[in-house]
Amino acid sequence: MNAIEGLDIAARAPWRARTLFRALARLAAGRLVLVTPEGIRRHFEGAQPGPHAELVIRDWSAVGAMLRG
Repeated sequence: MNAIEGLDIAARAPWRARTLFRALARLAAGRLVLVTPEGIRRHFEGAQPGPHAELVIRDWSAVGAMLRG
């Protein structure tokens, strides 16, 4: 289940962020907390148990580099 703490930025987020959000929405196992450059925390959780992690993004351009790499 995906939830957002604070303001929903998905609709006005850069394409890099929307692409990342779509990929993380398909998380199969575990849980990831993503902290956006705006300081918003998004939670992504798979249906199966697994590891937990937190990823802090300080600049959306880094996501673009990851997607191209």
